[in-house]
Amino acid sequence: MNTERSEEAKRLILAFIDAVHRADAEAARRTLAPAYELVFPGPASFTNVGAIFEWFAKRYSVARYSYGAMDAIELPHRVIVYATGSVDGTLLDGTRFEGVRYIDRFDIVNDKITRKEVWSDMADFLRRRGM
Repeated sequence: MNTERSEEAKRLILAFIDAVHRADAEAARRTLAPAYELVFPGPASFTNVGAIFEWFAKRYSVARYSYGAMDAIELPHRVIVYATGSVDGTLLDGTRFEGVRYIDRFDIVNDKITRKEVWSDMADFLRRRGM
């Protein structure tokens, strides 16, 4: 069911991703709840959005996320959104990559992201390259 809550949650996620693409920590922070966690494969877990940019800078020169489908589940006090897509970019050594699949799960409470979990083929991509 696509209600206004679901649509607002999706807009919030796109605002977060846009801020990440621009490396704008303050804009990203505005989409996040005061207490949040961002979990990436590895595992790598962050409770400070600035630390994400530092982590990305150690891995990628460029990384651009493209979202495909977003499916929202509305619960009484939260909206959970599953988003699928792919990421393209360049590693620090100049290796280009494209079409690396991922699934993101966002928990949205009071119109803020409280948790993002990422499942991705990036670890496999890096492993195949000996990284």
